[in-house]
Amino acid sequence: MEEEFHHVVEGVEEHVHLPPAFEHVVEHIPEKKRTALLAGIGVLGLGFLIGLGIWLLGGDGKEGSDAQKAGPNTPSLSLPMPPRAGPGSAFLNPSAPPPGQEGAASQAAAEPQPQAGGEAQPAPGTPAPAFGTQSPTPAASDATGQPPGAPPAFPPAQMPGSAGDKPAPTFEAPALKDGSGGKLTSLSPVTGEPKLPAHSGPLSIPKLADIPAPAPPPQPPPPMPEAPQSALLKKTDAGQIPAIAPDGRESWKTYARPFDGGDKRPRIAVVVYDLGLIKEAGETAIARLPPEVTLSFSPYAPKLEDWVKRSHAGGHETLLDLPMDGRSFPMRDPGPSALISSLSSTENQRKLETLLAKAQGYNGLMAVDGQRFLSASQQVDMLFRALKQSGLLFIDNGLSGDPTAQRVAEMLDLPYAKANIMIDERHFRTAVDIRLRKAEDDAQAKGRALVVIPARPLAMDRVAAWAKDLTARGLVLAPVSAVVGSKQP
Repeated sequence: MEEEFHHVVEGVEEHVHLPPAFEHVVEHIPEKKRTALLAGIGVLGLGFLIGLGIWLLGGDGKEGSDAQKAGPNTPSLSLPMPPRAGPGSAFLNPSAPPPGQEGAASQAAAEPQPQAGGEAQPAPGTPAPAFGTQSPTPAASDATGQPPGAPPAFPPAQMPGSAGDKPAPTFEAPALKDGSGGKLTSLSPVTGEPKLPAHSGPLSIPKLADIPAPAPPPQPPPPMPEAPQSALLKKTDAGQIPAIAPDGRESWKTYARPFDGGDKRPRIAVVVYDLGLIKEAGETAIARLPPEVTLSFSPYAPKLEDWVKRSHAGGHETLLDLPMDGRSFPMRDPGPSALISSLSSTENQRKLETLLAKAQGYNGLMAVDGQRFLSASQQVDMLFRALKQSGLLFIDNGLSGDPTAQRVAEMLDLPYAKANIMIDERHFRTAVDIRLRKAEDDAQAKGRALVVIPARPLAMDRVAAWAKDLTARGLVLAPVSAVVGSKQP
């Protein structure tokens, strides 16, 4: 035994080459200890080689054989198993009736029926095993695109084109009265982000041409004032821009739509922004939305001055969109006419005058984005002082969540309003209806509310439908000049 051990040690010494420093240490170790040390190193090396071999060969083990058995056509999906009948089904299927309470017929139907071939086949009506376990060829499928015998993806009553089709549910505006006929107030239930209901059916975006025109008022309204007026303009290097007239008149009041200030009903103003870029959307907003709805046009719209004149002639108060940098800037570029918080106040004032000179006869500006800009007090002060000297109003979309703009507006006594409800193109039909209902609650509680919507077919369609019965609910649709003020309620 000792001779064999020494023979192994000698073999290790021949094949193991130690670093020079380590060899120097080994030379000063007694022979027996040196022999034991080298033997230990050899055993460790041999163990490492054996472990490495096992690890490399492990890939061809059970997992690989299972994958080969499954075949290349087996999908790598995890599908829910169908309900199982028999003992223990009450534990596997919580919704299934407990054993002993099923009828004899259902038990017989659930049991597999032996066939001539000796294999048990599922009874008619019994769901097939989970996909990937049946033996028919993968290419076989029925008319629905499912493998033969596989459970349908949804009940037959909901199968597209089947005889059990049900009409797609329509979304209605939230009820305004409870079961006993009393008025509902929802100051809290409408908070949060609504979710699309399950099995809501196909949804279709309304067409602009399908939006009905508003019913004519019982009495013709007073005519709109003339716009633009030369006394409310001044010349600058950028062109003519709004200014306060020598007699003190301001554009936001002079061009305002006539409104009975003595009307004590809660007021709701609606502003549609981003108009003018799509011709059909601009024409629909002017002709088919109630004239009390205020229209705001993009400074990038072609023939902007014509849009402003047509909007005013249609009875609408008119604004210009004011693009500003938001939180996503510069990833979301607001364009060359935008005010940028990182620029100097002088540069932003120059860009503001260029924008104001693009058209004449409007009432004010509507903020687009601006979360960053409206949080910079120095930039807001420059902007609001320029608007105050021009006799214009300012509509805050309320996205910044910063009190800077409202504080500066109160200090300068600028006609200013912040939106209570902001609707964008991501909101679906029910979400728009809920937010319009929330605007009613805000108006009932505070006396006024402001809703801002994009120039999109769905938003304009829902506003047109909602505004029809607004007076019957004790509220009044008002132009935006009727809800602005230096101090918000």
